[in-house]
Amino acid sequence: MSGGRPQVTPVPPVSGNGGSGGISLPIAQNTVLRNTYWLLALSMLPTIAGAFIGMQTNFAGFFRTAPVMTPLLEHPTLRDIHQARERLKPHIRRTPLLRAEKMEASLGCEVYLKPETLQITGAFKIRGALNKALSLPREAIANGIIATSSGNHAQGLAYAARMLGVKALLVVPVTTPKIKVENTRALGAEVILFDGDTAARWKRVYEIAAANQYAVVHAFEDPMVMAGQGTIGCEILEDLADVDTVIIPIGGGGLISGIATA
Repeated sequence: MSGGRPQVTPVPPVSGNGGSGGISLPIAQNTVLRNTYWLLALSMLPTIAGAFIGMQTNFAGFFRTAPVMTPLLEHPTLRDIHQARERLKPHIRRTPLLRAEKMEASLGCEVYLKPETLQITGAFKIRGALNKALSLPREAIANGIIATSSGNHAQGLAYAARMLGVKALLVVPVTTPKIKVENTRALGAEVILFDGDTAARWKRVYEIAAANQYAVVHAFEDPMVMAGQGTIGCEILEDLADVDTVIIPIGGGGLISGIATA
């Protein structure tokens, strides 16, 4: 399908605690594979995450999560994404599209991969975290920035804080992989391991933020974070203008919100 806007199809996560995690590909049934393009953006290994372009399925729409914070806008605008693109250009990597020819024979369509594993922190999350941090007034982040994350947003926010010369504090689950905790600390952030569910972690985040006047940067429930993730969509359309469908895994929904808008 050429000439129209690509269809965006969410892929529900198999499991996870709020981040964009592993996905299950609905290839076996209810799938139409014609002359369509596929694209997959990898946000982490060995699990597949990011943006998958090209498979047509019979389910679509968006998952909406209960807000943990009240953003200025409910969703990013296309202008927000274009501004994020310019804001991020000097600081992130523009990941390529890679042809995955070995997959095409079995899938019956052209397949392209967008490996977000090549980002500076190894995942697409740096786009949203950095865009949000750069969009905040300097006085708002002077005391520091804080969030909760299972790893990838933590690393992205730690990188942003180091770049801006401010403190970063991340409250992460005790189940967070050791390598992600170590990488976050290596970027200069303070990490608190927290034994509790997501609601309890966020309660702790806001308590610490209020006591220290830290700026809270949510991993997905924020239009500027969504806009940062949406820059992936701009790159896709530049490199493959006649793409048919974008298939995106959903954790918190920030990735699909941004790319669907773009």
